[in-house]
Amino acid sequence: MKFIGNIFLASVILLTLISLGCGDSSTGERNENEILISIKNGNVQGHEIVGVKKGQQVKLNFTSDQRMSIHLHGYDIEAEIPMDKSETIEFEAHATGRFSVTTHISDDNHSSHGSQEIHAKLFESPTLLEGDTYSYTVDIGMNPGVIPYHDHMSHDILGVIVTSLDASEDDVSIIIKGDEQLFHPNEVMVRPGATIKWISKNPDKVRITSGNPPTDLQSGLNAVIHGAGNGEHASGGERTLLTVEVHP
Repeated sequence: MKFIGNIFLASVILLTLISLGCGDSSTGERNENEILISIKNGNVQGHEIVGVKKGQQVKLNFTSDQRMSIHLHGYDIEAEIPMDKSETIEFEAHATGRFSVTTHISDDNHSSHGSQEIHAKLFESPTLLEGDTYSYTVDIGMNPGVIPYHDHMSHDILGVIVTSLDASEDDVSIIIKGDEQLFHPNEVMVRPGATIKWISKNPDKVRITSGNPPTDLQSGLNAVIHGAGNGEHASGGERTLLTVEVHP
Protein backbone atom coordinates (compact mmCIF):
# COMPACT_ATOMS: atom_id res chain seq x y z
CA MET A 1 0.00 0.00 0.00
CA LYS A 2 2.87 2.34 0.84
CA PHE A 3 4.38 1.73 -2.61
CA ILE A 4 1.05 2.49 -4.34
CA GLY A 5 0.69 5.64 -2.24
CA ASN A 6 4.11 6.86 -3.31
CA ILE A 7 3.25 6.25 -6.97
CA PHE A 8 0.01 8.18 -6.57
CA LEU A 9 1.81 11.10 -4.87
CA ALA A 10 4.47 11.19 -7.59
CA SER A 11 1.75 11.23 -10.27
CA VAL A 12 -0.01 14.16 -8.59
CA ILE A 13 3.24 16.13 -8.40
CA LEU A 14 4.04 15.40 -12.06
CA LEU A 15 0.58 16.48 -13.22
CA THR A 16 0.85 19.66 -11.16
CA LEU A 17 4.20 20.54 -12.71
CA ILE A 18 2.84 19.90 -16.21
CA SER A 19 -0.18 22.10 -15.45
CA LEU A 20 2.01 24.92 -14.16
CA GLY A 21 4.22 24.65 -17.20
CA CYS A 22 1.24 24.95 -19.53
CA GLY A 23 -0.07 27.88 -17.54
CA ASP A 24 3.22 29.75 -17.87
CA SER A 25 3.24 29.17 -21.62
CA SER A 26 -0.25 30.53 -22.17
CA THR A 27 0.47 33.53 -19.93
CA GLY A 28 3.56 34.28 -21.97
CA GLU A 29 1.48 34.26 -25.14
CA ARG A 30 -1.09 36.60 -23.61
CA ASN A 31 1.65 38.96 -22.43
CA GLU A 32 2.89 39.61 -25.96
CA ASN A 33 1.07 42.04 -28.20
CA GLU A 34 2.38 42.62 -31.71
CA ILE A 35 0.75 45.42 -33.72
CA LEU A 36 1.34 46.15 -37.42
CA ILE A 37 1.26 49.84 -38.38
CA SER A 38 1.36 50.98 -42.00
CA ILE A 39 2.19 54.60 -42.88
CA LYS A 40 1.51 56.08 -46.32
CA ASN A 41 2.14 59.67 -47.32
CA GLY A 42 2.99 60.41 -43.70
CA ASN A 43 -0.35 59.14 -42.34
CA VAL A 44 -1.24 55.98 -40.43
CA GLN A 45 -3.55 53.69 -42.36
CA GLY A 46 -6.46 52.57 -40.21
CA HIS A 47 -6.96 53.29 -36.52
CA GLU A 48 -4.82 56.05 -35.01
CA ILE A 49 -5.36 54.73 -31.47
CA VAL A 50 -4.01 51.33 -30.40
CA GLY A 51 -4.76 49.72 -27.05
CA VAL A 52 -2.55 47.41 -24.99
CA LYS A 53 -2.62 46.14 -21.41
CA LYS A 54 -0.23 46.99 -18.61
CA GLY A 55 2.47 44.35 -18.25
CA GLN A 56 2.38 43.27 -21.88
CA GLN A 57 5.51 43.08 -24.01
CA VAL A 58 4.49 45.30 -26.91
CA LYS A 59 5.94 45.25 -30.42
CA LEU A 60 4.94 48.08 -32.77
CA ASN A 61 5.98 47.04 -36.28
CA PHE A 62 6.11 50.08 -38.57
CA THR A 63 6.31 50.21 -42.36
CA SER A 64 6.36 53.44 -44.34
CA ASP A 65 6.55 54.52 -47.97
CA GLN A 66 9.00 57.25 -46.94
CA ARG A 67 11.85 57.50 -44.47
CA MET A 68 10.92 59.13 -41.17
CA SER A 69 11.96 59.52 -37.54
CA ILE A 70 9.45 58.53 -34.87
CA HIS A 71 9.32 58.99 -31.11
CA LEU A 72 7.18 57.18 -28.54
CA HIS A 73 6.72 59.70 -25.75
CA GLY A 74 6.47 58.72 -22.12
CA TYR A 75 8.58 55.63 -22.78
CA ASP A 76 11.10 57.87 -24.57
CA ILE A 77 11.89 55.52 -27.45
CA GLU A 78 13.08 56.85 -30.81
CA ALA A 79 13.54 55.00 -34.09
CA GLU A 80 14.24 55.55 -37.77
CA ILE A 81 11.87 53.90 -40.25
CA PRO A 82 13.58 53.16 -43.59
CA MET A 83 11.58 53.63 -46.77
CA ASP A 84 9.64 50.47 -47.73
CA LYS A 85 11.22 48.50 -44.88
CA SER A 86 9.96 47.61 -41.44
CA GLU A 87 11.18 48.90 -38.09
CA THR A 88 10.05 47.65 -34.67
CA ILE A 89 9.65 49.51 -31.40
CA GLU A 90 9.54 47.05 -28.51
CA PHE A 91 8.80 47.89 -24.88
CA GLU A 92 7.16 46.58 -21.73
CA ALA A 93 3.95 48.50 -21.00
CA HIS A 94 4.72 49.25 -17.36
CA ALA A 95 3.01 52.66 -17.22
CA THR A 96 -0.68 53.27 -17.92
CA GLY A 97 -2.03 56.27 -19.82
CA ARG A 98 -2.03 57.74 -23.33
CA PHE A 99 1.31 58.05 -25.12
CA SER A 100 1.84 59.81 -28.44
CA VAL A 101 3.94 58.47 -31.30
CA THR A 102 5.16 61.50 -33.22
CA THR A 103 7.24 62.16 -36.31
CA HIS A 104 9.59 65.07 -36.81
CA ILE A 105 8.67 67.58 -39.47
CA SER A 106 11.45 68.71 -41.77
CA ASP A 107 12.93 72.13 -41.06
CA ASP A 108 12.95 72.88 -44.80
CA ASN A 109 9.46 74.35 -44.61
CA HIS A 110 10.39 76.87 -41.90
CA SER A 111 12.12 80.20 -42.32
CA SER A 112 14.92 81.33 -40.06
CA HIS A 113 12.55 83.92 -38.60
CA GLY A 114 10.72 81.16 -36.75
CA SER A 115 13.69 78.91 -36.05
CA GLN A 116 13.26 79.23 -32.27
CA GLU A 117 9.86 77.57 -32.64
CA ILE A 118 11.17 74.52 -34.51
CA HIS A 119 11.39 71.42 -32.40
CA ALA A 120 14.83 71.05 -30.71
CA LYS A 121 16.34 73.67 -33.03
CA LEU A 122 18.02 75.59 -30.21
CA PHE A 123 18.43 73.09 -27.40
CA GLU A 124 17.43 69.70 -26.02
CA SER A 125 18.57 68.41 -22.66
CA PRO A 126 19.41 64.81 -21.86
CA THR A 127 16.81 62.99 -19.79
CA LEU A 128 16.95 64.66 -16.38
CA LEU A 129 16.45 62.84 -13.10
CA GLU A 130 15.82 64.42 -9.72
CA GLY A 131 18.90 66.44 -8.74
CA ASP A 132 20.12 66.93 -12.33
CA THR A 133 20.63 70.34 -13.93
CA TYR A 134 20.73 71.64 -17.49
CA SER A 135 21.83 75.03 -18.85
CA TYR A 136 21.26 76.89 -22.11
CA THR A 137 22.93 80.17 -23.08
CA VAL A 138 21.03 82.48 -25.43
CA ASP A 139 23.08 83.50 -28.46
CA ILE A 140 24.42 87.02 -27.90
CA GLY A 141 23.43 87.91 -31.46
CA MET A 142 19.85 86.59 -31.22
CA ASN A 143 17.13 89.08 -32.04
CA PRO A 144 14.65 89.80 -29.25
CA GLY A 145 11.71 87.42 -29.34
CA VAL A 146 10.06 84.40 -27.75
CA ILE A 147 11.60 80.94 -27.30
CA PRO A 148 8.95 78.37 -26.39
CA TYR A 149 10.01 75.10 -24.81
CA HIS A 150 8.33 72.02 -23.39
CA ASP A 151 8.84 68.76 -21.53
CA HIS A 152 9.57 66.25 -24.29
CA MET A 153 8.56 63.34 -22.07
CA SER A 154 4.91 64.37 -21.85
CA HIS A 155 4.42 67.34 -24.23
CA ASP A 156 1.78 68.84 -21.95
CA ILE A 157 4.05 71.08 -19.86
CA LEU A 158 5.04 74.36 -21.50
CA GLY A 159 7.39 77.24 -20.75
CA VAL A 160 8.58 80.44 -22.40
CA ILE A 161 11.87 82.34 -22.57
CA VAL A 162 11.46 85.97 -23.67
CA THR A 163 14.64 87.65 -24.92
CA SER A 164 14.73 91.44 -24.68
CA LEU A 165 17.40 94.15 -24.57
CA ASP A 166 15.32 95.77 -21.85
CA ALA A 167 15.37 92.72 -19.60
CA SER A 168 16.61 93.40 -16.09
CA GLU A 169 18.08 89.93 -15.60
CA ASP A 170 21.07 88.27 -17.20
CA ASP A 171 21.16 84.72 -15.79
CA VAL A 172 18.13 82.96 -14.29
CA SER A 173 17.30 79.63 -12.66
CA ILE A 174 14.13 77.61 -13.21
CA ILE A 175 13.08 74.97 -10.69
CA ILE A 176 11.43 71.82 -12.08
CA LYS A 177 8.84 70.57 -9.59
CA GLY A 178 6.52 67.58 -9.63
CA ASP A 179 3.30 69.57 -10.03
CA GLU A 180 0.98 70.67 -12.83
CA GLN A 181 3.02 73.75 -13.75
CA LEU A 182 6.38 71.90 -13.59
CA PHE A 183 8.55 74.91 -14.52
CA HIS A 184 8.85 77.61 -11.83
CA PRO A 185 8.65 80.24 -13.15
CA ASN A 186 7.23 79.07 -16.48
CA GLU A 187 8.00 82.41 -18.15
CA VAL A 188 11.28 84.33 -17.84
CA MET A 189 12.68 87.43 -19.54
CA VAL A 190 16.44 87.66 -20.16
CA ARG A 191 18.97 89.55 -22.25
CA PRO A 192 20.69 87.94 -25.27
CA GLY A 193 23.79 86.16 -23.95
CA ALA A 194 22.09 85.16 -20.69
CA THR A 195 22.20 81.62 -19.31
CA ILE A 196 19.07 79.79 -18.19
CA LYS A 197 19.62 76.95 -15.73
CA TRP A 198 16.99 74.30 -14.99
CA ILE A 199 17.25 72.47 -11.67
CA SER A 200 15.18 69.30 -11.36
CA LYS A 201 13.43 68.62 -8.05
CA ASN A 202 10.98 66.33 -9.81
CA PRO A 203 11.01 62.56 -9.09
CA ASP A 204 9.81 61.94 -12.67
CA LYS A 205 12.00 62.07 -15.78
CA VAL A 206 12.06 65.35 -17.72
CA ARG A 207 13.62 66.33 -21.04
CA ILE A 208 13.67 70.07 -21.76
CA THR A 209 13.29 70.75 -25.46
CA SER A 210 13.06 74.05 -27.32
CA GLY A 211 10.30 74.74 -29.80
CA ASN A 212 6.64 73.98 -30.04
CA PRO A 213 5.07 70.71 -28.92
CA PRO A 214 2.81 68.76 -31.33
CA THR A 215 0.10 70.82 -33.01
CA ASP A 216 -2.73 69.56 -30.80
CA LEU A 217 -1.16 71.46 -27.87
CA GLN A 218 -0.55 74.70 -29.74
CA SER A 219 -3.50 76.43 -28.08
CA GLY A 220 -1.96 75.59 -24.71
CA LEU A 221 1.29 77.24 -25.73
CA ASN A 222 -0.51 80.42 -26.74
CA ALA A 223 -2.18 80.47 -23.34
CA VAL A 224 1.18 80.24 -21.57
CA ILE A 225 2.70 83.03 -23.64
CA HIS A 226 -0.40 85.23 -22.94
CA GLY A 227 0.81 88.17 -24.92
CA ALA A 228 4.58 87.81 -24.49
CA GLY A 229 4.94 87.59 -28.26
CA ASN A 230 3.02 89.38 -30.95
CA GLY A 231 3.27 87.03 -33.92
CA GLU A 232 1.65 83.87 -35.06
CA HIS A 233 3.40 80.67 -34.11
CA ALA A 234 4.51 77.89 -36.38
CA SER A 235 2.62 74.64 -36.28
CA GLY A 236 5.48 72.95 -34.36
CA GLY A 237 8.32 70.62 -35.18
CA GLU A 238 6.43 67.38 -34.60
CA ARG A 239 3.21 65.80 -35.72
CA THR A 240 1.31 63.07 -33.92
CA LEU A 241 0.98 59.83 -35.91
CA LEU A 242 -0.96 57.72 -33.43
CA THR A 243 -1.68 57.26 -29.74
CA VAL A 244 -0.86 54.19 -27.66
CA GLU A 245 -3.31 53.61 -24.80
CA VAL A 246 -2.01 51.41 -21.98
CA HIS A 247 -4.91 50.08 -19.92
CA PRO A 248 -4.66 48.65 -16.38
